[in-house]
Amino acid sequence: MLQAIIFDMDGVLVDSQPYINKSFNHVFTEDGCPLSDAQMNKYAGMPLKTQLQIWHQEYGIKQYELGDFARRAGEVELQLMQENDCSNPNLNQLIHEANSQGIKLALGTSSMGWRA
Repeated sequence: MLQAIIFDMDGVLVDSQPYINKSFNHVFTEDGCPLSDAQMNKYAGMPLKTQLQIWHQEYGIKQYELGDFARRAGEVELQLMQENDCSNPNLNQLIHEANSQGIKLALGTSSMGWRA
């Protein structure tokens, strides 16, 4: 019998990449160096620290302090997600059914804790 389900956050529980790109680009644009979705998607899934280093080397974005960039972009991302319906009815049903059957649920993510 199934005892637990571990969900990944980005791309499974939430289709977050469009919001991530918009929030990153919001910060980059404020600082005068916007990037295209293609430039950002090329490195999607890598740790943010690594992405920022690569984008600095390849595209000339400024060198960001990781926590400051994450906070600035995170505020924008959360606002965008709150303004849009990011829910997945099928996933919501699965979670509800798992809960009703006593199946334990967990979240696995490499994202910062405050973001999760």
